[in-house]
Amino acid sequence: TEAILAPLLSGFTRARLFAEAGSVWNWLSTQSPPLIPRNVSWTALLQGYATSRSNSVGTVTSIEETWDQMLQAGILPDARAWATRVEGYFNAKEWKQAMILINQLSKKTSLVNLEGGVEYAPKMYAKIVVGLLKNGQGGSASEVLEGMERNGVQPTIELLNALLAHHAFGKSPDFPAIIS
Repeated sequence: TEAILAPLLSGFTRARLFAEAGSVWNWLSTQSPPLIPRNVSWTALLQGYATSRSNSVGTVTSIEETWDQMLQAGILPDARAWATRVEGYFNAKEWKQAMILINQLSKKTSLVNLEGGVEYAPKMYAKIVVGLLKNGQGGSASEVLEGMERNGVQPTIELLNALLAHHAFGKSPDFPAIIS
């Protein structure tokens, strides 16, 4: 049921239709037995904030408030929740803070040790590289790509498409980089 409602939570939150998102959230507790929101629901809220087009201060504040509420509810963030949180910072043009979060995560545990981490690692790397590219940090993105290669993580199709788009349609197209 949560997986079915997650797109509604995310979509309403992204559209800043908080009353509607609240209605979906409250509906969970009215079921018999009550459905307790787990990572799927919390991550949907994070995703809504992370992909909204609001200002960076509001986005980051909303992400962090949701993150704190999730932890207070006893939910341990999984790999997807961490990646969504980081993505929100990148989208808010707060790339330095995004990298600080990634470093905090790596000091606590490896991404692959989180629930869903092994299969989610390529997507996390993709979010980091794309976030860095969107924030004009091509050198740092290259370092992350090299780390992926060293760790044996295969790039996702989304990452390859983002790299192609960056090199072909960026501010200064780099066609030799596409070939290499």
